[in-house]
Amino acid sequence: MTNGSRVRFKGAMARHFGDLRALAVAALLPLLAMHSQPARALDLDADDYASGAIPAGTNLALLYYQHAQRNKVYSDGNQVAGGDLKSDVGILRLVRFVDIGGFRADPQILLPFGSLKASNDLNALGSTSGVGDLIVTGTVWLVNKPDQGEF
Repeated sequence: MTNGSRVRFKGAMARHFGDLRALAVAALLPLLAMHSQPARALDLDADDYASGAIPAGTNLALLYYQHAQRNKVYSDGNQVAGGDLKSDVGILRLVRFVDIGGFRADPQILLPFGSLKASNDLNALGSTSGVGDLIVTGTVWLVNKPDQGEF
């Protein structure tokens, strides 16, 4: 049954170890899937990529702002509390269009900020405000043919 340091299995024993290998692989695959890393992505705005027509050297300062007010709290479809919850959220976005090696690019920085204020029945939530993490991003247009309207 032995040949040097190797052990050879025949018949039912070989099938048994083959089944064990398949079972081990089937058990390890879900474990590997659970070990995946979180996704990191940025949302796109309409027409973000059509701005390749903007000439190099152009600077943009944009401000996004949203105000929301909520005055009811529901649990299982029933109103459980009144009160107000107001939020003011914004993003400051600075963009510079440049040419890098014949390609148009737009390095950008985005700075999110906001405030949240609760009152009446929701007063226990309190109020807060702050500035988020600075986001550094950009776009590179690999096609840059302004005379043909292609970006």
